[in-house]
Parts: sequence; C-alpha cells; structure tokens
Amino acid sequence: MIEAWTFEPATKCGKPCWAILRKEQVFDGYGGDFPLNDSADRLLSILRRNPCPILLITNDLDSPLKGRFLPPPVVPPSVRAAKARTEALIEFIVDHAGHAQLPRIVSADNPDFGWAAATAVGRWQYTQPTRNDRPVDVFVRVPLVFSPAESPSQGP
Repeated sequence: MIEAWTFEPATKCGKPCWAILRKEQVFDGYGGDFPLNDSADRLLSILRRNPCPILLITNDLDSPLKGRFLPPPVVPPSVRAAKARTEALIEFIVDHAGHAQLPRIVSADNPDFGWAAATAVGRWQYTQPTRNDRPVDVFVRVPLVFSPAESPSQGP
C-alpha cells in the first residue's frame, strides 16, 4: 500500500525541507479495515443465493461492457526492479451501476503485482450493464500484464 503513495515535497517558507511522516495502521480480522459500500454489501448477500443471479456470460448483455475509468495499477518498485514480465488474473463484479466491486486475485506471477492489479481494478468504472433493458450485475475476469518495456495493460 505504501509503495503506491505519492507525496508533494515538504516546504517551509516556500523552500524544500526535511519532514518525517509516521503512519500507524492496525489491522483486525473483523472487516473494519475495509469498509464495504452498499453495493458490495448487496452483492455479498446475492452471492450466497443458490443459484446466484449474477450473470456469468457478458455475451448476454444488451451491449458489450465499455470502460469509462480504467486507471492502470501503480506498479510497485519491487516489481519494476525485477525487470521481468508479470501477469495477474483478477475476477470482479461490475455492479448494476457500472462500478467494479469485490476484486479478487485469481492468479498472479508476483504477489505484489497481484495486489496492485486488484487495487486498480477496484477503482474501475464501466457503462451500466443491462440485459433486456434492465440493469444487471456481471462477473468479469481480466488479465493485467506488466512488461518492463511497457506500461501495465488491462482488459475490457
């Protein structure tokens, strides 16, 4: 997480100066560290149903998913330093409003890149998915690739 942070230089009287930053984070096992929004909470309850009504096949949509906001992963320095191609497969749900929810790392060559990919996907937004002119939720799997000579690429 900290590797993805960026900072503006500290200044004093308009001139750059030294600064010390301390951030303490306590993680607990009760889910309080990652608050769920209403849509993610709704999707979790839907996922418990059998059969699950979330669409598995995007071909059933009225029109293909179209990305509106797909920022690439912030590639950690440890991944860049390795100077090797790495890939992560991320599964998530595009909710009926078009927001990526509940990203999950299916596989990753490098755990640091997997985390960066899942974090980026959690910010993605799409046009509203519809089926028979009604908003629907849909499962999506996307491979993200980092090649040292290129920037990260993403799927749909």
